[in-house]
Amino acid sequence: YTGVHDLGALALRVGGRHGRTLVHVSLVISQFSCVITYFLFIEEVATSAGATQIITPAQLIILEFLAMAPLGLVRTVQRLEYALLLADVLILAGLGIVA
Repeated sequence: YTGVHDLGALALRVGGRHGRTLVHVSLVISQFSCVITYFLFIEEVATSAGATQIITPAQLIILEFLAMAPLGLVRTVQRLEYALLLADVLILAGLGIVA
């Protein structure tokens, strides 16, 4: 047990300010790359579903960004519990319709 509760604090203890900065930068880069991959995946799925006949892929990615950017401001997942529960219900309903 280290007595610290996050990677930044652990890096601060081990490597000082530079260690903490490196950990934070690597986490931001990792999250950024995951978000970009997600946007491109959704664009490919929408293209295969024919959505790009209505809007261009660039417009679709901009709409995704506008929908996802406010979620990045939420600091705890607990604030999203009702939205996540609704998402689970919608997923199950979609699976029920497809099956």
